[in-house]
Amino acid sequence: MEIRRITRQDLPALTNLFKRSVFEIAGCDYTPAQCAAWTQNAENPQWAERFLSTWTIGAFIAEQPAGFANLESPTQLDCFYVHPDFQRQGVGSALFKAVSEQAQKTGAAFLESDISLTAEPFFRAQGWKVLHRNEIQREAQVLINTTMRFTFSSMENAAVNPKWQLLTEIHVQDRNPEFIDQLTRLWRTSVKETHLFLSEEEIDKIQTYVPQALASIPHLILAEKDKTWIGFMGISGQKLEMLFLDPAYRKQGWGAALLTYAMSEYGVNELDVNEQNPQAAGFYEHLGFCVVCQRDTDDQGMPYPILTMRLLKGES
Repeated sequence: MEIRRITRQDLPALTNLFKRSVFEIAGCDYTPAQCAAWTQNAENPQWAERFLSTWTIGAFIAEQPAGFANLESPTQLDCFYVHPDFQRQGVGSALFKAVSEQAQKTGAAFLESDISLTAEPFFRAQGWKVLHRNEIQREAQVLINTTMRFTFSSMENAAVNPKWQLLTEIHVQDRNPEFIDQLTRLWRTSVKETHLFLSEEEIDKIQTYVPQALASIPHLILAEKDKTWIGFMGISGQKLEMLFLDPAYRKQGWGAALLTYAMSEYGVNELDVNEQNPQAAGFYEHLGFCVVCQRDTDDQGMPYPILTMRLLKGES
């Protein structure tokens, strides 16, 4: 069995595999009308084209496509299908192993997906846990699936992302004025580098809100390098309220380490980002977040457009 990234030449075969898998395998749990609603988008060539711009692999036996899987983001498994002619030949297990390895390479702490009723027993056997049931409306049909999550073990995560070992939560009672002042200076250094749409006067004004935010945020996690604080993030509930890095440590994986840690340990699935900071928005998008709404002002009513982003949900 060969596992490899798919190419444009594979797309027609993958589309056919998808349809046959749904009708011939999932057909035991879904009606023909439901299967037709499920696969209707595959009639559009753009349905398969998206696999060329995301991480998509195929399993090939004797050069025949036996299955394929697609990661929509580092934490979101989108498609996962096996050809009816190659069931019970280890194709699903091989695909899952490859997907898990890829996700962990990016620092992901878990995988999530919306799993069909037919595939649920396989995913349960791999260690996936049920989060909730879904009813998906497709035309006149209602499809039932299950959102499930697979969490990589702490030992695996430590090996994949050793930066997690350099993250420390500072509790509210331990945030003295000197500490708050130090982080405020770090905040300002980071903002001057990344928020180029702000003038010095505007940064001065925003900075007046920062010490109180740092002192009161429920969870404040810091990244340490060479006995120096180089970045931090603040979390309230399941929302990332702030994430800032010393510019000297950008593009070294620290932002991803902080965010994936927040997603794994605190279930973070939502955040706000300045629309005028496209690099930050792109970073969050790369780790699985998508824009769900936009507003014209920030939390202080200042005229800086804000994008609210949430984790993407894939389909399987």
